Amino acid sequence: MAHGLDTVLDAEETLCDRRDVLSWLVGEGARSAELQAEERRRGLENVRPSTMFEAMAAACPVILGVRDESRARLDDSGGGIGIEPGSGAALALQDLIDTSRR
Repeated sequence: MAHGLDTVLDAEETLCDRRDVLSWLVGEGARSAELQAEERRRGLENVRPSTMFEAMAAACPVILGVRDESRARLDDSGGGIGIEPGSGAALALQDLIDTSRR
């Protein structure tokens, strides 16, 4: 999947029993229909499409797995964390959850 979004789905699948976790997938890429089909196939109900800025405006921390201008904006805002594409999305998500509870 584009930008390693399968890693995000894997993370959501790992944490799907947690009702305090809601994942937002950002963007309208060329493979969004495929991604939505994969979400349905896995039975992931807590995944919502959004934009990075909508998530940040709602005070939801963002995990961003791309290296571009969006990453620089996220870093500057302090609105989340950047990870290398395809790496430890589940660990990053758990870290954000743990940090927000302190």
